[in-house]
Amino acid sequence: MNDLDCSLTQLENHDWGPPTYDSHLVTECHRLRHVPLKDLGVEDLGTLIGQEIGLPYLIPVAIDLLREDPWAGGHMYPGHLLKRVVEVPASYWTENPELILRFQSVLDEAEKRWQFYQKEVLPAWSRVCGGP
Repeated sequence: MNDLDCSLTQLENHDWGPPTYDSHLVTECHRLRHVPLKDLGVEDLGTLIGQEIGLPYLIPVAIDLLREDPWAGGHMYPGHLLKRVVEVPASYWTENPELILRFQSVLDEAEKRWQFYQKEVLPAWSRVCGGP
């Protein structure tokens, strides 16, 4: 069984038990800790990463998804997952320098797409619509 077949609860060998605080976010985080990593959606990853839960396991999964689509947002807004990963504390990256280059490639791709939009798409659209 590889890590993707396991849940955070299994990987960390620690069950949090039932939520002790009645909020949607707390309940959802407890639930998501029991979902195999391969079954976590973009929103799920964003939720857990945003709460700094399971980062050693989830950041590599998130980077793999973002390499396919840097603007992945799921049902949230475009770029939701990218924003969550960027907001991870600097200490995580210091402790995991091997992931910096992988994540930098995601940022480079996002920038290339944004530049293409600005330099090619917007001017072409302006010509069609007669804008400035």
